[in-house]
Amino acid sequence: MPEERFSSGSFDLAACASLLTLLVEIDTCQPDGNEAHLVDFIEARYPNTRAICTRIDHSPARASLVVKVPGSKPSGALALAGHLDTVACGDASAWLSPPLTASIKGDTLGARGAADMKGGLAAMLLALDNLLNEPDTPRREVLFCFTADEEKDGLGARALIQSGLLADVSELIICEPSGACIGLAEKGALWVRINATGSACHASRPELGANALDGLLAFVEKSRTILDNMQSHPLLGQNTQCVTNLHGGIMTNIVPASAFLELDIRTLPVTSHVEIVEKLENICAEIEKEMAPLALDLEVLNDRPALGMDESHPLVRAVQTCAQKCGLPLGKKGLFFYTDASQFVPALNVPFVILGPGDDSQAHKSDESISLASVAHFAQIYAALITDTCL
Repeated sequence: MPEERFSSGSFDLAACASLLTLLVEIDTCQPDGNEAHLVDFIEARYPNTRAICTRIDHSPARASLVVKVPGSKPSGALALAGHLDTVACGDASAWLSPPLTASIKGDTLGARGAADMKGGLAAMLLALDNLLNEPDTPRREVLFCFTADEEKDGLGARALIQSGLLADVSELIICEPSGACIGLAEKGALWVRINATGSACHASRPELGANALDGLLAFVEKSRTILDNMQSHPLLGQNTQCVTNLHGGIMTNIVPASAFLELDIRTLPVTSHVEIVEKLENICAEIEKEMAPLALDLEVLNDRPALGMDESHPLVRAVQTCAQKCGLPLGKKGLFFYTDASQFVPALNVPFVILGPGDDSQAHKSDESISLASVAHFAQIYAALITDTCL
């Protein structure tokens, strides 16, 4: 990949800062999202070009977008994907500067979404600009996918899968922040809610009722054994389980008739979510038998599979080669949170890597920030990968 193939000016820090400033100052915070405004911005960048923009409107305020640069081959597309939404800003007074206004100090740009993941969006757009400046038609098409609602329910990823726009994709780059690393794995997520139903009575005579909270506390104790903590992954560590919500009761002197708890379980690629749910349901049945007439009901709130890639896969090797040519050798890492890959990869059955500017430790923090040099470096890596594998 000759370096002179690049429009190097597209990747300088000033260009990165200018573009990223525009992106972070378009408010796409959850829960409203309002990603349609950012889709408008991206579409307006590419009139009268080879880029074909296909917009999917989810509601008047929410939208996703696929920008396709056609290739000479009808299949085997390379897709780069990033999400448009960010988490909420929280208490703005906890930020050193307004969260929806870019604050630039030296190489660092601070704002909500700077790292997660508008830095990645900026790198994608710069790579797209570079591709459109190439005189040659790509051998295979390149798709730039921009999704709504990744931070909550994955509405955008699901819509893109259902649309058929990704049917020709054979390789996927998830442009989430990965630091100076290539993400080869991500943990799965299984969120469950246990609803307990008992009967109320005066708390001075608890034997006359069925305490819903007692049932949930028993459930928590028994559920500690469901995960095989002997399992381990070189990049992801071990399975984890955490009680993240517990609620019940209306007054101190009333035995609660109803209560619920929620578990956040993070899993390795070798762990079966079906088996976990079966074990949890068996625990519910045991407690119902031991504490009748108490009833427990299990509800799955979120089910995202764990994913992993072999570092010897051709896509991984291609990315590493491009990074080395660009002067940014990549380490390896696993991500403990899920990305849009958890929906794309099982549905499309394609190889993937997680590869993007910024440090994932900045995600969801007050005073979130990103290195502009990181944005420039990853834009160059994306452009190099497109050049090497598509042109």
